[in-house]
Amino acid sequence: SNMSAGGEMNGRIPGLQGLPTEILHLILASLPSWETKDLSLVNRRLREVCLPFLFHQVGFSFSEVGLDELQQLTNSPVRRHVKSLTYTVAELIKPGK
Repeated sequence: SNMSAGGEMNGRIPGLQGLPTEILHLILASLPSWETKDLSLVNRRLREVCLPFLFHQVGFSFSEVGLDELQQLTNSPVRRHVKSLTYTVAELIKPGK
C-alpha cells in the first residue's frame, strides 16, 4: 500500500484539493460563506469548486454602484451559478403621504 499508518501517501499528506468534488460540495454546504470565500482563494481547483456556493445567492442595492455591480455580474462567467437574486430598493416615498 502507498498509505502509511499516519495517513500519508508517498510521504505527502493529501490536501483538500485531492478530494473528489462531491465530497468537497458536502464540506462546503456546512461552511459559513466567509470560510468558503477564504477557501476559494487557495488555488484554482478550490476556486472552481467554491464558485457555485459563493454566487448561489447574490444581492444588490438600488444605487448607481448596485446597478454597476449587477451589470458586471451579467457579463461575468459566474452568472451561471446564480440561483437567487435580491434587488433591494430603499423606501423612496413614505407611505400615507
